[in-house]
Amino acid sequence: PLVSHNHSRGANDQNGWVLRPCLKAMAGAFGLSTIAATSSGFVLVALGQPAGVVAPCQLFITMSLVSLPPAWLSNALGNMLVSQGIVQPCLLIHGFASMLHVLAAFVFMRYCEAKFLGIALADIVFSWVECLMFIAWIIITRRQDYVWRCTNPPPRSEVP
Repeated sequence: PLVSHNHSRGANDQNGWVLRPCLKAMAGAFGLSTIAATSSGFVLVALGQPAGVVAPCQLFITMSLVSLPPAWLSNALGNMLVSQGIVQPCLLIHGFASMLHVLAAFVFMRYCEAKFLGIALADIVFSWVECLMFIAWIIITRRQDYVWRCTNPPPRSEVP
């Protein structure tokens, strides 16, 4: 909503001030996610899961941590662009990355014998590729000023 508000009043150069607290929230969420992932083995044991299930599940959860920051950043950047009326590139980037996700999951599970851990590996590939594609598109189209730069500070009453 804040980016849409900035866009509607012609203040896209203040979007970096919206992204900054979003990144701080993501950092805090990643810290909590790391704690949850590293303690998941204890939780699974406490819930009565068989010993043979605990280690692979904890490995899957821990591997999945690597995909969280780029997935969150991709969502933030995509939402920021859509809020500015830039939809088609977001659709194309997400569509390509999603197809890559399905392909990577198939390859990892079928040919690399990663079994169910292939899904976690595919999540990592998908998240990082999508995030890097968003960043590259923003840089190539020179939209940094409208996405992450904090060029003009907003009036004190509008700081999120």
